Amino acid sequence: MGPSLSLWLYQLRTRLTEAEAPPAPPRPEGPLLWLHCPGGPGAAVMLEIVRVARRARPKLGVLLTGPGNAAPVPLPPGSAGRVTHLALPPDGPASARALLEHWRPDIGLFCSADLPPALIAEAGRRGVPLGLFADGAPEDGMPEFALRTRLSQALMRRFDRVFLGTEKTAAHFRRLGLPAQRMELTGPLSDGPHALPCNEAERETLARGLAGRPTWLAMGLTAAETPIALAAHAEGLRMAHRLLLILVPDDPARGPALAARLREDGWRVALRSDNEEPSDDTQIYIADLEGERGLWFRLAPISFLGQTYGAGTPPDPFAPAALGSAVLHGPATGAQADRFGQLARAGAARQVEDSRSLGAALIELLSPEQAAAMAHAAWDVSSRGAEATDRVVHWIFDTLDRAKGG
Repeated sequence: MGPSLSLWLYQLRTRLTEAEAPPAPPRPEGPLLWLHCPGGPGAAVMLEIVRVARRARPKLGVLLTGPGNAAPVPLPPGSAGRVTHLALPPDGPASARALLEHWRPDIGLFCSADLPPALIAEAGRRGVPLGLFADGAPEDGMPEFALRTRLSQALMRRFDRVFLGTEKTAAHFRRLGLPAQRMELTGPLSDGPHALPCNEAERETLARGLAGRPTWLAMGLTAAETPIALAAHAEGLRMAHRLLLILVPDDPARGPALAARLREDGWRVALRSDNEEPSDDTQIYIADLEGERGLWFRLAPISFLGQTYGAGTPPDPFAPAALGSAVLHGPATGAQADRFGQLARAGAARQVEDSRSLGAALIELLSPEQAAAMAHAAWDVSSRGAEATDRVVHWIFDTLDRAKGG
């Protein structure tokens, strides 16, 4: 049985269970980019494509579609009337025709996590240029069907370009017979900008005051994690007596009591919520104001991330990485395990089990060359997805421009 016959059988089956789609909102004027993906991380990737594409071409219309059970997508600011999110009815030939007749997309991009065969087939029949971003086997994103491999072969013929997240994924598409000239290995796409904002005037003032001082950051520490950082800081002070620890507690309300306790223990402490700034002899600066993470990640070349020892929610390690800060962390990385893993494989992050290993890592990274190498690797990993997204957007624009010129 050939691939085309398997597609025909799938469409015949879905035709019997189709539901009528609800009335659609009006189509925006001008060229229309169509992006289809389920919710979750894939939706964030697609929204970043929308942000990058519309930043370059503000008049570009965008249709975001997903399965009917997907969570609503928060549309980018300033996109009213130009970006539409639509939850689709179950896949079938009639609903596919209705969608494409109304929206008339100029180009489409799909995620491999959700591949509605009837919709893809109808778009291909109408000559809509189609791209696919794949980070897994295409069969994994298709409906349950006895002939899924054959159906995958038929659908892959409809895609003009397939962007691949990994080399392992590329092997799946080669197995299905996709020509090499249609495939492009980009790596993972960006799911949004990771560089947190900060008050630049404040950063300049603090940077002048800290000039020449070795500085490290302990971000979002729980009460149980604070002794780990303090013991490591004591080790670091033996090697660099002017070493400053910027300590950000997980709850800013703990700042004053923490400062008082540390002073009782003999530490020289400054407290940000008291409008104090670190003086030349300050050993620990407690940064207990909300919304300043971007400031501290910019000032500290080394960031130890709290809530990575089993309590709390591990932070996004790409936030310090995007600002050129080397990352140290505990073993409990939770939902951020993949990102911590990406950084670790690039030599941009290091897991520390206890205060002793944290102290050893801190002492090693007090060497400017060591910290700079690790920080550069961190920035490279966190920015790689942005380059991949730019490549996808370039293909979108190039395809739209060629169609317009033709």
